[in-house]
Amino acid sequence: EGTKVGLWLFAEKTTELVKTGIVNKQWKKNALSKVSRIHSSGLFTNIEDAIEHAAKDWFHSATQQRRHLILLTDGMVDVSKDIMQSAESRERVMSEQVPLLQQAGAKVQTIALSTEADAELLNKLAFDTGGWSETATSAEQLQKVFFKLFKQAIPQDMLPITGNSFSVDDSIKEFSILIFKESGAPTTQLLTPDKKKIDY
Repeated sequence: EGTKVGLWLFAEKTTELVKTGIVNKQWKKNALSKVSRIHSSGLFTNIEDAIEHAAKDWFHSATQQRRHLILLTDGMVDVSKDIMQSAESRERVMSEQVPLLQQAGAKVQTIALSTEADAELLNKLAFDTGGWSETATSAEQLQKVFFKLFKQAIPQDMLPITGNSFSVDDSIKEFSILIFKESGAPTTQLLTPDKKKIDY
C-alpha cells in the first residue's frame, strides 16, 4: 500500500500491462483484471526495450528515491533474427542502461524463469545495481523468490520464531503470517496464549 508500481509485458516489444500508480484497492483491482493478458507467446526477448519503458522516467529525473526494477525472463537477449543486432542490444544494456540505473538509484532484482535465460546478463544487472538475482523454474520456487525479493524491496518489521512460537507486542493491531507447506500437509494451526486454536 502506498508504493508506486507499474507492470509491463515484453517480448519483441514492450506493452504497459498496468499503468504506474499508487497501490491502493483500485490499483489492485485493476491489476488483477489484467492477469489474463499475461502470456509467453512472444517471438523475441527485448530486455533493452523493457528496461527503457519501465525506467524511462527514472533516467530523466534528478530525484533520488528508493527504486526497484524486478525483471522476469526466460530467454537470452534477442531483438531480431540478426544475431549482430541482438548482440548490440545486449551490449547497450550492460554499457549504457546499467550506469543509468545506477544513477537513478535503482536496484534491479532479476528472476530467470528457465536455465536458458542469460544468467551472465541477469547477474550483472543485479550485482552492479545492488540488487539480487534468482532462478525459479517452477511456480513453487517463484512464490518463494517473490517473497524474498519483496522483503528486500520493501523492508518490513518481522518477528523471530523461537521454539515454534513468537510474541507480538500488544501495541500491534494487525500482522500477517506467511506459511509455506507441502501439498497434503496437515492443517496449519496457531495456538493463542489462552490456548485457542486458529486454523482458518
